[in-house]
Amino acid sequence: MRDDGGRIPGEWHRGKPLDVAAPRSWRTALKLNRALATPATCIAALGTGAEFVAMPPRGDRRCGIDPRVSLSRLGLVTVDPVETTCTVALRAAMWERHALRPAAETLGSPVARLFHQGSYICRPIRDGGDRLSTHATAEAIDLRGVELSDGR
Repeated sequence: MRDDGGRIPGEWHRGKPLDVAAPRSWRTALKLNRALATPATCIAALGTGAEFVAMPPRGDRRCGIDPRVSLSRLGLVTVDPVETTCTVALRAAMWERHALRPAAETLGSPVARLFHQGSYICRPIRDGGDRLSTHATAEAIDLRGVELSDGR
């Protein structure tokens, strides 16, 4: 018997916004897409799973970051501050909570720190062409490692 008074769990309710910490459900992808639809909804959802500072847009006619955040924590994990888009930060927060954290539990120690190579650099793809890399708009982040709480 349910002890929630017969209500739908929040993670299933279509009207409730994305909460990074909520259990994954069949509606998670829909809620994530809805959260990514506008800068305001992305920033609101990111606030449920990360520490960050919202910043003004950065860039020129070819490269830039909008909406721009400086990310310093994903859930329980410290991150060296990195400027990226809210989209990348929110997807990273979901990854930390629903993939990285459970994986670390199987190793017997939570993740304490996440190491990256950065997110934004205005450059073309390294194939000799003129197409810009996803890093030119901070729509990517290069992760290089994790440190568990026990030092591994």
